[in-house]
Order: sequence, then structure tokens, then C-alpha cells
Amino acid sequence: MMKKIALVVFCFFIALAVSAQGKYALDVNHKYLDGTLTGGVKVAMNLPHFCFGKLPHGMRNGGQAGLWVEYKPRAEKFRNWSILAETVFSSEGGKFTINQALAHLLSKDVQLRGMAENVNQDIIVTENYIKIPVLVRYRFAKYFSAEAGPELGFNVYSKARVDGVDYGLGLGSRTHWFSAGVGAGATYYLTDYMQFNVRYSIGLTRTFKDVDDHQGNVQIGAAFQF
Repeated sequence: MMKKIALVVFCFFIALAVSAQGKYALDVNHKYLDGTLTGGVKVAMNLPHFCFGKLPHGMRNGGQAGLWVEYKPRAEKFRNWSILAETVFSSEGGKFTINQALAHLLSKDVQLRGMAENVNQDIIVTENYIKIPVLVRYRFAKYFSAEAGPELGFNVYSKARVDGVDYGLGLGSRTHWFSAGVGAGATYYLTDYMQFNVRYSIGLTRTFKDVDDHQGNVQIGAAFQF
């Protein structure tokens, strides 16, 4: 069901962006800001994973969709620079292989105790976030730019599946609701209104309250300007 909803949202964003490509730009003329604002939608495939911890982990498949706005200064000395801000729904998380260390940790929780018996099976963790990256972008060539900056995340839902089976195991009480991280990536401009990008982000805060792991994510996506 969630995959069908995600597909509908993806198609809606694509149709909206294509129908409005390049029609909208807002002039900003203020004492401290003089430039243009543009915006649009973005969609991306996520390859999230956990890192820095001592437990064995791997990537799972995820995705994200949302809106972006970009401010470009009018001053000639800043003509290649801009500020990019996004608000996206991002499905992240990762995969653990249950080994003896993780089984021992899980056995301390009554809700998860049964999972501790499934040594050598995979736990797929889904972490759904509202994320707000704010990136400084530098367009170093006609078709390419690089960007980097901080991002904030708000965990709206977390759950776990064992070897693809959903046991209704919510992880809200075991995860932090807020995250802070950094991201960096590059963008290729097919046109001025259609972009393809790749980015890597990593959390500076722990994902779990009792496991020393951070969220990492590779995203490969496209952005469309209104």
C-alpha cells in the first residue's frame, strides 16, 4: 500500500513540475537581500544505512520527495553562488544482521525478546523523517554545481521487520525524535529547469537511544523548477 501511495505522489510531483517548468521566479529587492527566488519539486531514491556503530549493518531501499527553494544573489561577485533549502519526506533507516551481540541487546527488551532468537537473520529498520537541508551551492560550470551544508531531521515514524516480515514492532521509544547532520553532493543540469543530483548525508547525532549508530544516506534523484 505504501509503495502505491509513494508512486502516486511521485507521478503527481513529476506532472506538476513538467507542466510548470521555468514559469515562476520571484525578485527579491531588500536592504540585505537582492536577488531571485526559484523553487520546485524533487524526488530521489535513498540508499540509507547505519554507520559508526559496532553492529553489522547494510543498506536498504528508500526514497524521498518534497519541495525546494533557491536564492541567487544578483551581485556579480556572487553570480555562481546560491543558497538551496529543501523540505522533504525521507524514508531512511538501514539493515542489521542479528549476531550474538545484537541478540544480547534485544533480549533485554520484552517486546523484542523473540527477535533475539533469530540469529543470522536481517532486521530491516525503517526511519521516516521530515528533513530540512540548507545547502550552499556553487555552480562551477555551465552544467555542474557542488553543494554542501547542514540538515535537520524530525523522526515521524520508526519500525522494524525481521527477514521481510512485519511484526508491528514500533521503535518510537528506542529512537531519537530529532537529528542533525551534514550533507554534500553534486548536480548536473540537463536544462535550467531540470536537474539530476547525487548527495551523501550523515547524521552527527545518534539514531538510537541505546545503540551507538548514526544515520547515513546516499540519494540519487531529480529536481524540477516551477
